[in-house]
Amino acid sequence: DEVGRGSVLFQAGDCEQTIHVDRQKAGCGDDLIVSLVRGKIISAEPQGAVAVGPILWTHVSATQDSAGVFGFTRETMYVTAPHKDSPGQQVEVIVVRRGGCMGDVTCAYKLEKLTAVPDLDFEYTEGELDFPEGVTEQSLVLKIFPKAAGRVPDEFLVVLSDASGGASFDPQADGGEDGALLTVRIEPRRPESVSSTELWAEPQTWVHAVDRA
Repeated sequence: DEVGRGSVLFQAGDCEQTIHVDRQKAGCGDDLIVSLVRGKIISAEPQGAVAVGPILWTHVSATQDSAGVFGFTRETMYVTAPHKDSPGQQVEVIVVRRGGCMGDVTCAYKLEKLTAVPDLDFEYTEGELDFPEGVTEQSLVLKIFPKAAGRVPDEFLVVLSDASGGASFDPQADGGEDGALLTVRIEPRRPESVSSTELWAEPQTWVHAVDRA
């Protein structure tokens, strides 16, 4: 059954937008199918916009008495490093609880280095996320430090573990049944003297930094 519809607008320069769904209307134990149809260009001008719509979401019934399965909304997050004069920028990571939302559950999180260096490329953090009954989404904030323009990208992991309250992890996803993994890839800023089309030929999904007090 269709539970909602809408449209999303991509302004010039936008690589990502968020679709907000009324979870109370859909049901906390339901899986949603989101369909993107009939995209169109509103303006062909350099500063124009592209619209995709309408967006339809339908739900498929899931087990209502499940505590849920922890995971991320994507496997890899791409972040552009802040300007060299910046003290750092914050980005938000969304952790979701799929397939049910019964009971109070928690999971632990921590960061693990790959090629990125803690406290040089990113600020190390660890802790626990609480999901009260009915809550299907929480977030944690990461701090990314400046990187010299033109340097190679670096990566680190966000690791979820220690699910409690009957919640679990997807054994088919990164991390297996014992946890969940998100790869964060820090891309250097584009050198101002080089065309952006020369440097960034491959399309990517980018995450915009958010300023938080």
